[in-house]
Amino acid sequence: MNKKTIKLIMSILLFLSIVGGVSQTAFADSTPISVKAILPDNQHDKNVSYYNLMMKAGATQEIELQLFNSSDEDAVAEVSLTAATTNDNGLIDYNLPDKEIDKSLLYPFNKIASTPKEVTIPAKKDVMTKVTIEMPVMEFDGMILGGINVKAKKVEAEEKSESGGMKIENEMSYAIGVVLQENENPVKTDMSLERVFASAVMGANTTKATLQNPTSAVMEDVSIEAKVYKKGNDTVLFETKKDGYRMAPNSSFDFGVGLGNKPYVTGDYVMKVTATSDPKDPKNGEEQTWNLEKEFSVTAAEAKKLNDASAVELEKDYLMYIIIGSVSAIVLIGGLTTLVVLRNKKKQAAIQAAKKRKRKSSKK
Repeated sequence: MNKKTIKLIMSILLFLSIVGGVSQTAFADSTPISVKAILPDNQHDKNVSYYNLMMKAGATQEIELQLFNSSDEDAVAEVSLTAATTNDNGLIDYNLPDKEIDKSLLYPFNKIASTPKEVTIPAKKDVMTKVTIEMPVMEFDGMILGGINVKAKKVEAEEKSESGGMKIENEMSYAIGVVLQENENPVKTDMSLERVFASAVMGANTTKATLQNPTSAVMEDVSIEAKVYKKGNDTVLFETKKDGYRMAPNSSFDFGVGLGNKPYVTGDYVMKVTATSDPKDPKNGEEQTWNLEKEFSVTAAEAKKLNDASAVELEKDYLMYIIIGSVSAIVLIGGLTTLVVLRNKKKQAAIQAAKKRKRKSSKK
């Protein structure tokens, strides 16, 4: 099982219980801490277990989260807030605190909400903690998506073995989604191609296209086809097609086109992207298609760095070696030919000189 498969399985497990993209999730059942969203009266969709709130512009509200500790010892929960983003697997993610917020997101959830960073939960007890939300003063259409992330604080446990002791760090994590709206006005989604650049994924050369959803609506059921061409040429060098993607409002992610075992070659290129959003549920919008295109370049330094670091057995380009070998052979043959000609000329000159001397001697 390769690293990409493992990463995908972990992502699926993390968000297995997400309904429509936002819900309560957990990594494992062994954690002593569990969480439950206490849904308020202004819960917009009462059929889901995550927060889906309809609030007024400029309103402030406290929502409650119940934390349970099933162990015989006190536990400490770390609580953090994140803006929902789109990860590079084409999934909406509520727990990527280190990912850069897209420039189109005016109101990140972690900027309009606050909560205590640590909560102590007594053994065999439950406690309530609060998240304070302050909606933007200016009314907006669409939605704000965010995550309330609860993580058991790291503890070190020592597990004895025949060879001595081994330290194990236990860290469990939960994510509960939050959807905030001020109205139900429909928002039409859009897509833009922000940039294209040479990169690598897990040691394999991969050209990446940063795709952006600059609107405040979730983009559903997205299919993406990307092709790479040499600039000025219609021959497809590399291509990838994937479907089943979802994009969070005001988010971007990097869509990768793998080069297989091909090395990067210095030059100017063009990537053409055809993306289609075709929601199965009409309430999520109508079918849309975008045809996007952007030029990019691969410098000699980039190509060398990525090719040298690639874990894939790259195909060798022997053309340069053939050219160098051919030129070297021509120079060598030319040099040897010149040497032979010069030696023959020298020899003939010596023979002619000897004949002249002989004729002079005979005349005397």
